Amino acid sequence: MGGKDLATPFAKGGGGKMGGKTVVKRSKKKKPSYQSYTYKVLKQVHKDLGMSKKSMQIFDNFIADILERMAMESSKLAKRQKKTTLKAREMMTSAKLVLPGELARHACAQGKKAVEKFSAATSASEKI
Repeated sequence: MGGKDLATPFAKGGGGKMGGKTVVKRSKKKKPSYQSYTYKVLKQVHKDLGMSKKSMQIFDNFIADILERMAMESSKLAKRQKKTTLKAREMMTSAKLVLPGELARHACAQGKKAVEKFSAATSASEKI
């Protein structure tokens, strides 16, 4: 803005200079990124392959979109049952509704395996 004081329509006096006060601009919320996880999975599957920055951005947007759809669907399921907490069952059902055929079955199997692994780890740490 060329070194001028920023005036807001909500400032006292209706605008103009703000009497020496500085206006702090709010920064945009940081969007979560899944790029590091995508890269780790890519290296597990294909050790010799890489991914360009543009294709990584596209894949990151794709993951964010799928997660948003699943969150919306699982929140609808929880509201329908008058629950305030999303549980693994709602997420599994939303995966079946949002994802197509084989991908949904694979996602449910991997999710179930992850929940069982987490449950085993937490129960083991409680015994110690």
